[in-house]
Amino acid sequence: MVTRNKANADVFVEIKVIRYTGIVPSANQLWGSATLAITKRNGDVVLSNTFTQGTGVYAASDDIASQPIKEAWKTLCNSN
Repeated sequence: MVTRNKANADVFVEIKVIRYTGIVPSANQLWGSATLAITKRNGDVVLSNTFTQGTGVYAASDDIASQPIKEAWKTLCNSN
């Protein structure tokens, strides 16, 4: 169950997304970055991950905003 009430939550998910604007695409150019943190109510870290999108070494098939959402969904739905 998803809730905004912290008192009822078993797991906290935090997603931060940054898009860099005004960039002309070139080799190894970073267009955006994101972080994902999933923690249990007791403070145990379930997952902490960073994501990038751009060209070259930063290439990603998914948009920067959908990468952490997909990873959170995969992690939470596959956990027992």
